[in-house]
Amino acid sequence: MPARSLFLIDWLRAAGHLGSLLAGANAILGGFMLRATFSVSLVLENFEFTDGNLDRVFEVLPDAVPSSIGGLTSLATPVEAADAEAAAFLLVELVGEIFPEAMAVRLDQDLVAISDIAARTERSRESVRLLVEGKRGPGGFPAPVGTVGDGIRVWPWASILGWFRDALGEDLGEHAVPPEVAAVVDAHLASRNQRLPRGYGGSLDPVMTSSEPPRAGAA
Repeated sequence: MPARSLFLIDWLRAAGHLGSLLAGANAILGGFMLRATFSVSLVLENFEFTDGNLDRVFEVLPDAVPSSIGGLTSLATPVEAADAEAAAFLLVELVGEIFPEAMAVRLDQDLVAISDIAARTERSRESVRLLVEGKRGPGGFPAPVGTVGDGIRVWPWASILGWFRDALGEDLGEHAVPPEVAAVVDAHLASRNQRLPRGYGGSLDPVMTSSEPPRAGAA
């Protein structure tokens, strides 16, 4: 994690006011670092959203969307940060501070199918299908990351946001964590979790993070 982010976390720990974590971040950096709001979703293990835990979530992250479906527990929330990677690591730290017992295992990339893209972009399914097939628009639609069910193609929502912005010039009013950044964060979490006793959640150990995790796109 960047040194300035670690400084922010140390200050927040010293302050001891969980309900003011994000407000404190804004105050200490005066808006210099926090330039955009990113949608970040974190998959958790060793954790349940009990009534008490939900109260704690909404105290600190009032716009959070907790989810526990089919054995997958996740917490999604908008996070203000300088970039997507900083936003992801900030959420990891916040969750670790609020719920030391929870283990953050990876980011949820919010996979979407053609029908989801159509709904979120307010287009018809046929319009989106033509964009996907390159029969409409500039071409170069992102390749799907896989298929589900009866061969239904799926894409990370962040990839769709980026393509609409860059290829079509359409800003959908949302920022998400791109797949290449999610891969960096996921690898860092996997490495960290391998060095922790099973069942430990907690925040990032300063000793473990004395060197920064690799930045997305770094050689």
